[in-house]
Amino acid sequence: MSLEAGIPSDINAIRKGQPTKVAYVGAGASYVKFYVESDPMKLMSPHMSKMVHTGQAWMQDPETGERRLMEFEDLEKKYPPRLRVEITTPQRNNRKNVVIKDVNDAIKRKYAPEWALYKEGKTPEQVGLALVKWEHIDAEFAEELKIRQGLATVEQLAEVTDDVARTMREGFKLRSKARAYVSDKSNRGVMEHVNAKNDALEAQLAAQSKQIEELKALILDSKGNPAKSGGKK
Repeated sequence: MSLEAGIPSDINAIRKGQPTKVAYVGAGASYVKFYVESDPMKLMSPHMSKMVHTGQAWMQDPETGERRLMEFEDLEKKYPPRLRVEITTPQRNNRKNVVIKDVNDAIKRKYAPEWALYKEGKTPEQVGLALVKWEHIDAEFAEELKIRQGLATVEQLAEVTDDVARTMREGFKLRSKARAYVSDKSNRGVMEHVNAKNDALEAQLAAQSKQIEELKALILDSKGNPAKSGGKK
């Protein structure tokens, strides 16, 4: 996974009381999700949102020319669906820092693996092992980790920082088991790749041997002598 370091640039995150400075330790501290936001209320500015909620969002009707309050359909036209990214960083005391940004080329490059998954229509849970399916965590605790700290897979758990692990129930023990799982999974992947290449090589050699035997049969007669070509002498 990817590392999100520095100060959240989303002013809404700061207004909600989220930390303005976060000590991120080690790569993989943040978990990224790309998605399409279609709710106009989540796409407009805080000022516009206030205008809508207080009944001050006026507009000129394009057909009648009369001044009227904007309706939801008007907001959908003004704020069409937009591609966004949600960056979640687990923190101490069962907290998480969530920053939502519009997607641009820099974001796509920074989170290239996650962007590739999104384009394929996949989620981290589909690629990794979901915590809810892991034998070392019960379903209730898995749901708690997902809601409070944004952790959904064993691979993500393996990357949590010491500060985060310290505040989790059996955090260091679970992280150690998660890292062992990831390491074993990686080793299995290497062996499967090697075995697949060996199988392909053996199949290729078998095919070549068969071709050689067929050529020999064409060249030699039943007594092992060179086969005579047809025609008159």
